[in-house]
Amino acid sequence: MKYILGINLPMKSKCHESGVALIDLDGNIVFAANEERFSRIKQDGDFPELSIKKMFEYTGVKKEDIIYVAVPTLSRGRKALRFAEFVLRERFSHLFRLKTYAVLSKILIREKSDKPYSDESGGFKIRYFWKDFIKTNFPNAEIRYVEHHLAHAAGAYFCSPWERALFMTSDGAGNILTSLVGLAENGRLNVVAKTFLPHSMGSFWGSITKVCGFKSGTRHGGKVTGLAASGNPAKLIEKMRSAVWAEGLKIKTVPELFFDNSKLLPNWDSYEPERIKKLIGEATREDVAAAAQQRLEEVMVEIVKNLRKKIDCDKIVLAGGVFANVLLNQKILALDGIADIFVFPAMSDGGIALGSAFLTLSKLKEKAGSRLLPKRIANIYLGPHYTNQEIETAFEKRGLKYSKMETPAKTVAELIYDNKIVALYQGRMEYGPRALGNRSIIYAPIDPTVNDWLNKKLNRSEFMPFAPVTMIEKIGDCYLGIAADPVAARFMTVTYHCTEAMKTKAPACVHLDGTARPQVIDRATNPYYYDIISEYYKLSGIPTLINTSFNMHEEPIVGSPEDAVRAFLDSGIDYLVMENYLCSFAENKK
Repeated sequence: MKYILGINLPMKSKCHESGVALIDLDGNIVFAANEERFSRIKQDGDFPELSIKKMFEYTGVKKEDIIYVAVPTLSRGRKALRFAEFVLRERFSHLFRLKTYAVLSKILIREKSDKPYSDESGGFKIRYFWKDFIKTNFPNAEIRYVEHHLAHAAGAYFCSPWERALFMTSDGAGNILTSLVGLAENGRLNVVAKTFLPHSMGSFWGSITKVCGFKSGTRHGGKVTGLAASGNPAKLIEKMRSAVWAEGLKIKTVPELFFDNSKLLPNWDSYEPERIKKLIGEATREDVAAAAQQRLEEVMVEIVKNLRKKIDCDKIVLAGGVFANVLLNQKILALDGIADIFVFPAMSDGGIALGSAFLTLSKLKEKAGSRLLPKRIANIYLGPHYTNQEIETAFEKRGLKYSKMETPAKTVAELIYDNKIVALYQGRMEYGPRALGNRSIIYAPIDPTVNDWLNKKLNRSEFMPFAPVTMIEKIGDCYLGIAADPVAARFMTVTYHCTEAMKTKAPACVHLDGTARPQVIDRATNPYYYDIISEYYKLSGIPTLINTSFNMHEEPIVGSPEDAVRAFLDSGIDYLVMENYLCSFAENKK
């Protein structure tokens, strides 16, 4: 068997969420994971050595079997073309400010990182830059360059159920672009419009995130979304409208609010909020969040409406960090003329390794006279799993008492019914930012104060309630207007308004605005997880549990059994369940 490896890696110093994805030449996903889960550095952007090592270790694939390495950036020649397009379309008036060497330095962005990478275990050659690393360690592989935003779009399209769908990407920036819109059809991505820097919805949201006192980007952007329900947008919405708007199929901003406009290319990772703070004036962060959320929805919905008028298609796929905003996704799903949406589960830069691998395969098939067509992704349990022996070793290293359950789903459900908090660790690790039952903390959904005290236990400061996981056959009882098979809701990427029954029976999962961000689960997708919820339903009459990610604040979701044991002990959660093993905090408290 031969394979394509997608690698999201740093081009200059760091990227967002480096990682790897491996697919075979039939388009099957073999492995996908991000570096943070192994390095334990949240959103780690360094070269993904640990991810590569774990991929080989888990899959047993040989280096010689990888025949293409797909990298989501542009080659030097295409960078020059992209830069010329950018200057002519967006920034021609600023060109006179620059000296020739400054222009060239931007065109010929170095493809080598500022630092070498080594592997002390001797698994790889040491002190090679990434391009040399690939050539040396993948002897049969050809490097294929993939445009950043096309990688976003490809991940969403090729994992969706639809051969024909609109697509939209949006983030801070990648290869000078901040958004693409178009039509994906019969295995091809046809771009209709591009938005270039400095016009960036990701930059707008990053700046607002800093104004609210959080870290920008995908790190804390969700906190602004949660905070928005507590504010009044009316006080600031006109100011937000003056800062960012839609122009046809493009995003437009006032660049001076976010960047130093004397520079041809802003550093979009370093949002400075002072200018937009001045525009906003005195205001509570709740009102800032509410107005920014409303404006985000208005702009993006207008662009989708404009795209829908241009192209007759009622499905849309979405990717890029902006679409981590689940309230925005709900607004797009609710649009007249949009029958369904699919949000790529690893929507931010952590997912472009997989997207770049798919796009590479699609071009290879097209060149050979065939097409790669989308295949609906069944689940995102695409990382490694760990053996019972590794789990036992993790317990024993800490001297913990543990037992093996005879009827694990029933036992766990009974613990939850008894108001115990359970950390559930089982199966393969999830790909992307959401814990979907394999690295989750689960709890009864009946206590509306749980958001405060459980977040405190985990050292978190969150404003969104914990998300629910709901048995698929009961979702109509819990959520308004939800389809029988809601594609996006399987991956916790969209909100719905809750029924009165849901608000009454599971108030811990319902936000101030009456919405929830569910994970819909069936037994075929995750039998162990489903059976726990089913057993809890038999006891309580509630087909829903709280599901939050298994991690401490500012840490990645747990990866290995050792990570799980450490987080369990640090948090003081009542029980840790790893596969069929049960460990009680009370019994091991020293």
